[in-house]
Amino acid sequence: MLEEISARLAEEKWEKRKFVQAFSREEAKRHSAERQLQELLEMQNDLAARLAEEKRENHRFDQALSKEEAKRNSAERHLQELLAVRKHLTARLAEQKRISRVGHGAVWQYEEGGCWHALPPEGNDEMQEAYLNCLRKPTCGFSITINSAGVSRRVDFGLMQQKRCDTNKIGRI
Repeated sequence: MLEEISARLAEEKWEKRKFVQAFSREEAKRHSAERQLQELLEMQNDLAARLAEEKRENHRFDQALSKEEAKRNSAERHLQELLAVRKHLTARLAEQKRISRVGHGAVWQYEEGGCWHALPPEGNDEMQEAYLNCLRKPTCGFSITINSAGVSRRVDFGLMQQKRCDTNKIGRI
């Protein structure tokens, strides 16, 4: 029993020594962290002073920049006007090119199950007429509803796809 108590006492001394060592390490870490914190606070104060000076300098630059931005904005507005005219003219030219390329031999097809199938002659004629109308009248938005073979479809020529109105199934054309 005495041996048991001695063994326990030795074990507790060992545990206490380990605890004291761990406590000392933690205390050293805390002191180190406190020194680092103090250094960081000093750096923060220095940086705050430098930041205040930078803000004053930035204010001077902002005033000069505002004047330059006003000049640039004026030039950009003029450029946007010119680009809008260019875009309009380019679109009209592209439309005219598309209309001139569309011939009587066009055959419209639809995709089903990964395979392409030609529309029946009645549907092909109706699709071709709708496409030409959309090219001539851009107000249609390249989207139109077609009724063919008893089925109503919403056709989007811009995306080249059709949507059955009864099932909402979408397919490529």
